[in-house]
Amino acid sequence: MSGGILNFMPFLRYIIPKYIGYTELKEIHDTLYKFLRETIKEHRKTINVKNPRDVIDAFLIEMIELKDKAFTEEELQVVCLDLLEAGVETVSNTAVFLLLHVVRNEMIQKR
Repeated sequence: MSGGILNFMPFLRYIIPKYIGYTELKEIHDTLYKFLRETIKEHRKTINVKNPRDVIDAFLIEMIELKDKAFTEEELQVVCLDLLEAGVETVSNTAVFLLLHVVRNEMIQKR
C-alpha cells in the first residue's frame, strides 16, 4: 500500500489511522484483495489446462505443474493487484493530462 505521509512516517498508522487516510486505504486494499480471491477461486473451478484464458489461468497452470512449490496464491494476488493498479494509474494520469490540456487551451474549450 502506498499513501502520501504513510510513505515517510508509517508509524502514524498506529497512532492516528483515520486522520491520515490509513483506514480508508486499508478498506480499499482489503476490498481489492477480496475481489481477487473470489476471481482466482472462480478460475480454479473453471480452469482448462489446455486452453488458458488469461494471466490468472497461466499462473494457476504453472502452480499445478510445479505442484505449488514455486508460486503461491498470495503471489498471484499480488501480481494481479500490480496489474490492476498499473492500469488504473495509467488511465488516471492520462485523464489528468487531458483535463490540463483542455484547461490551458482556449481553442479546445470553444469546441
